[in-house]
Amino acid sequence: MRHPPSFQAEVAPGRAWCLAWGLLVALASASLLAWLMAWLNLPAALLLLAPLPGLWAGRQMRHQPPQSLRWDGQAWLLGPATDRGSESRRGRLRPLLDLGAWMLLRFDDGPERRFGLRCSHLALSRVDIPLEWPLLRVTLYSGAVATERPETSPQESSPIR
Repeated sequence: MRHPPSFQAEVAPGRAWCLAWGLLVALASASLLAWLMAWLNLPAALLLLAPLPGLWAGRQMRHQPPQSLRWDGQAWLLGPATDRGSESRRGRLRPLLDLGAWMLLRFDDGPERRFGLRCSHLALSRVDIPLEWPLLRVTLYSGAVATERPETSPQESSPIR
């Protein structure tokens, strides 16, 4: 079986993902504040504070240091961009959400644990890594097939027995 070629890129959350994350946090805080206002009879001016947690969350996500994502032909490796070429975490990379120009990826670097404690999520977009995007998509999907499915004969792969 042919394996995809090696791949390496520096990845960081894109502006669109940071904006979406900030908006989600702002909406969640607004709904919590609205519930508190109704329950405790607080003034409506408290809703003006709702965007603050969203702004903070979006800013925190945007200022995360870039990471180096690498496929060595056998497994995915992830680490700080400063350790490019000698990434410390080895694991599996799976797409959770693929919108064509944007992807949310899950990197598992250990055995499955309850509540996904050993995983990282990477929010990537084509705008942020335009040169690496096509190769990332090809490597992601062909690499996942090559490593997750053992080779079977046509008789064994049939779902109908």
